[in-house]
Amino acid sequence: MEVHNEAEYKELLFLNKRLLIFTDMVNSVKDNVKALKCCEKLIKIELGSLKKSKTPISDEELNALIWRYKDFKDIVKRLRKTNDASVYGKAASDLDNLVKKTLEEIADLEENLLPPEEKEEKVSDLAASAKEIASKIGAAAKKVGSAVGGQVEKLKKMLAGGEDCE
Repeated sequence: MEVHNEAEYKELLFLNKRLLIFTDMVNSVKDNVKALKCCEKLIKIELGSLKKSKTPISDEELNALIWRYKDFKDIVKRLRKTNDASVYGKAASDLDNLVKKTLEEIADLEENLLPPEEKEEKVSDLAASAKEIASKIGAAAKKVGSAVGGQVEKLKKMLAGGEDCE
């Protein structure tokens, strides 16, 4: 992915989240033919508006998004029209792959949207939190170890007959 400015990242993030909403909608009704037909019409409308849009993103990124929408429309069409279980399974698998790819794209965009200072700050905050948690776990382990060790010594003495059972 090439370097973008903040407006491009935000627009790409918005468009990818819209695609994710559509995929979730189709995933929820993928067994209902009439609902899939309505979803297919909505995707066609979204695809048309995306082609005509004047977004602040590069043509390359816009074309990649348009291709994903076309693939998505094809997947919905196959889900709607097929009676063959293997074709339906392949279309459902393709839909899952599209969702996975879109989620990865969203995660990548969100990561790149953060300024470098915030990334460094988050990393240092995570490191400090990890050190604090590790020290607390170490202290708790020492307490548990000494308590268990004391009880083991008492058990040894009791088994040896050196101490009364209390």
